[in-house]
Parts: sequence; structure tokens; C-alpha cells
Amino acid sequence: MDARQHIIAEAIEEQRFIFGAENPDKQWILSDWDTWERNPYYTGPDQGHPEDEEPPADEEIMDMEARSREEAEWARDERMALAYARDNGQPLPSYGEILDRGLFFVFPSERAYLAGAF
Repeated sequence: MDARQHIIAEAIEEQRFIFGAENPDKQWILSDWDTWERNPYYTGPDQGHPEDEEPPADEEIMDMEARSREEAEWARDERMALAYARDNGQPLPSYGEILDRGLFFVFPSERAYLAGAF
């Protein structure tokens, strides 16, 4: 360890003790060098590392997958209906009608086309 690294290590150690004494309820201290250091004054239960994420529960994963499938089906149905109307000479909804109907899964380029921008 060179002199500079030694000085930084000492500064981090000093911050641990100063910030730890000021925040004895927090297990982790964020140093000025963006490193998480254990608080030497913390005595409570393990709070886990601040940058560790808990994996989502199985139910949450299943809900996210179901929503994704449902949204993909809505998007496909909306695009198919608009393409059918466009290809068969049926009146197309205006841009305002698209927004009023909540057809938010139509691509912006399709919305612009249907709004007469092209």
C-alpha cells in the first residue's frame, strides 16, 4: 500500500468512528469514497448490506410475468385491429380517439400515421 492509499484508508477508518458514533442505529456507514463500511457502534440485528437487493418473492415474479403476457396480448390485439381497419379502408380513429380509448400500446409511429401526420 503506497502512502496515498494509506492516507485514504486512515480517513475512511476515521469516518467510520465519527459517523458511527453519530448514527449508532445504522449498521452501515457510507464513506466519502463511496464505500460502505460497518459501523463499529452498531449493536442491533443485521440490517443487510445497503446495496444487496432481496430477490422478489415467487408470487411477485408470477404477477409480473402475468402482467407482461397480458400487456403483450393487448398490444397485439390493438395493433391487429388498427392494421385491419387501415388495410380494409375502414375509418381509422383519430389521434384523440386513440388516446381516449386508451390504446397506449400502439407504437408512436403508428399513432402518428393514424393521426394523419404522414
